[in-house]
Amino acid sequence: MKRLTLSLGLLLLLAATTPAADITPLAINSAAPDFSLPGVDGKNHALHDYDSSKILVVLFTCNHCPTAQAYEARIKQMYADYKDKGVALVAINPNNPQAVRLDELERAYVRRVLESRGGNKAEAARVLGINRRTLYRMLFRFAAPSDRLAKGP
Repeated sequence: MKRLTLSLGLLLLLAATTPAADITPLAINSAAPDFSLPGVDGKNHALHDYDSSKILVVLFTCNHCPTAQAYEARIKQMYADYKDKGVALVAINPNNPQAVRLDELERAYVRRVLESRGGNKAEAARVLGINRRTLYRMLFRFAAPSDRLAKGP
């Protein structure tokens, strides 16, 4: 199996999912631990899915942090520049979707995600890493006051 140099983010993820007494740091050039995580495309992604890649970049990011949003175009460009050179990129959102506060998400970003998913609120909520109830509350909060009024017959 390929040997990968693990990022600090991967070590933090391992630390967050392992009881404190069981933490053993991985040595440099250790093989990456296997994973299987749901993707925004509705599929599960596992380490072995990328065995044919020369290099696997594991990026820990989120979709609601302004800094992460600012780097989104750079990450897309990095993917475009290296995908044909045998480099695969996996972006992992380590946040708990139940713990994202409404004020952490920006109106324009939420609308952009919703539009990119054809108005499908369930799909947009999954991509945003939040539950549908939170998405509905956000959409209500972001709506103009006139849009909040019940429409008559």
